[in-house]
Amino acid sequence: MRSTVFFVCCLLFLGVSVRAADYSQQLLAIMELVEAKDYPEAIAGYEKFLQQAPKALQGAVQFEIATLHAAQGNKDRALAMMEQAIQAGFDDCLALEQYEELKSIKNAPRFSELQRQVRISEANLKELHWLKAEIEHVNHDIKMIISENMNRVDTGITAIPQSTVPTRETASPGVLFNREILKMMHQVQRQYVSESDKMRMEHVGSMTVISGTASHQRVAESSRLADRAAEERKRAINARKFSLPPGVGTTPRSCSEWK
Repeated sequence: MRSTVFFVCCLLFLGVSVRAADYSQQLLAIMELVEAKDYPEAIAGYEKFLQQAPKALQGAVQFEIATLHAAQGNKDRALAMMEQAIQAGFDDCLALEQYEELKSIKNAPRFSELQRQVRISEANLKELHWLKAEIEHVNHDIKMIISENMNRVDTGITAIPQSTVPTRETASPGVLFNREILKMMHQVQRQYVSESDKMRMEHVGSMTVISGTASHQRVAESSRLADRAAEERKRAINARKFSLPPGVGTTPRSCSEWK
């Protein structure tokens, strides 16, 4: 997920603004600080976010703070914050394995003790896997749309099929936090495509003045390829949509039991 956020932050650097009506905008601003390795400011941002975040998100946010302390070599503070996160319900078993920032504390006996306390249900773990994978799919789609828009000669508006964020009832901090990240990515995708379309249309207009209008055949083919790409994305999204199999477990169990 870190690489995904880095790409999104690059879009912001290039001038792509993002508007949001929920927590996604705040999280994106903080993650931009993380990618810039401005860890003290990022920690301050997360701590401010904690003051207004719903209780269900607090464990996940405290874990993010713990990783930033670890990245700075503040092992004791990282472990103390990780303990607070777990007490608040932190349950993202995947993040414990994936976050490189935790390398500095993974060999500490206390880390192993805390890791054994993290528990998640089968249902929440399955959704967590899906959310993290879907975030990467959105990241990939943004990159592809960038490439496609650069080569288009039509002035059509790009269709943006997007997955549905799960809404099943859960109190899992890991699931709820990653739902917010996915919403953030969807918002960035919509805004970026809108800006990209605008730039393409302006470019097509400029090229028309310089060298004349592209042939009707080229414009029609450009539009057809864009529509086909959108349909392919829609089919892929439908094929991987989230659903839980019947009888999936809802009792939290230790992360080690799911390996």
